[in-house]
Amino acid sequence: MNGEGDRRHADEMLAAVCGADGRVRLERVPVPLPGPGEALVRVDACGVCGSDRSFVAGATRPPGVALPVVLGHEIAGRVAAFGPDTDGGRLEPGDAVLVYPFIGCGNCRACARGQGHLCLQQRIVGYHRPGGYAEYVTVPVENLLASPATLSPAYAALLVDAFATPYHALAQAHAAPGDRLLVMGSGGLGMAAVLMRDLWQLEAVGVVSSHEQALELARALGADEGFLQTSDSDRNLARVLRRWSQGGVDLVLDTRGTAQSVAFALGAVRPGGAVAVVGLSPDALPDVALAGFARRGVRLIGSFGSSRWDVAKLVDWASGDGRGALERLQIHKIPLDALPDRLNPAGGAASERTGSPWTAPMAAYARLVVTPGSP
Repeated sequence: MNGEGDRRHADEMLAAVCGADGRVRLERVPVPLPGPGEALVRVDACGVCGSDRSFVAGATRPPGVALPVVLGHEIAGRVAAFGPDTDGGRLEPGDAVLVYPFIGCGNCRACARGQGHLCLQQRIVGYHRPGGYAEYVTVPVENLLASPATLSPAYAALLVDAFATPYHALAQAHAAPGDRLLVMGSGGLGMAAVLMRDLWQLEAVGVVSSHEQALELARALGADEGFLQTSDSDRNLARVLRRWSQGGVDLVLDTRGTAQSVAFALGAVRPGGAVAVVGLSPDALPDVALAGFARRGVRLIGSFGSSRWDVAKLVDWASGDGRGALERLQIHKIPLDALPDRLNPAGGAASERTGSPWTAPMAAYARLVVTPGSP
């Protein structure tokens, strides 16, 4: 095994395993061995994505996932070793890396177009194969990217999904300098979009949320305006948005993906604008008058995950002007053994979001990052 002389770890490691009953437990498991074309990565940081919370709660599980599994797909670490007869390219043991989580089949038309994240046979690190809630993980070498040298692993890990997902959606919607963006939802994806406003050279960014404290945070991170949405406010809110956006926003990023949010977004966007939906609710599309939809020339786009190219662009951004914006996001680092209490529905502090509205102080909006190497 290439780099074998640099391996100084034991044969076992700690991992947070989601068992057949859906609960996460800390276990000692064998350290995985990289196969041909793979690398063994020592995990320095792994972001706790909202999709993992939903997974443990029994909702929005990707098709084809078998339990037990080690979750965690926002991974930053260091190369520990390469598998047999594996060329690491420019990477060597000890190099800091990010893990692009989508593994396409390599044979379908989506993969041929560089859209492995849309491959129907895809395997996702942290769902279909063990992920980053562990001390080590094995991944294909081609899924590794050099991590920004000046960025801590805890922030770098968030680039591969928390930032890459809204970045990809905005790219698909053809975001352009001078656009006005409306973000529906105030979770991690929405806040990441706010932080990337200068990357897209947006003229203005507004955030719609049902939580006032989330709107305070959005403004602190750079949003121009926050719009509080209540159960009976949609009609008045639509009028307020039209005035704010001077007749309709150019783009809407819908991180909720419900029938209600999509219907609202279609009403908020200007003629010729676009609505990009990244939320994964089980709702059906809302009833829409197709004549009006066509006449307005509105684009409704479904966007899932990201391409490896998107992550590479974000690495460049975070290596330069974007570092300051990224590090404005508050993160809360926890050791691996604290993760089960944060993920299991009956565990965790009341301030953590587990599918119900956030009601805690603004500090509770910090992005949770697991640091397996920490004491």
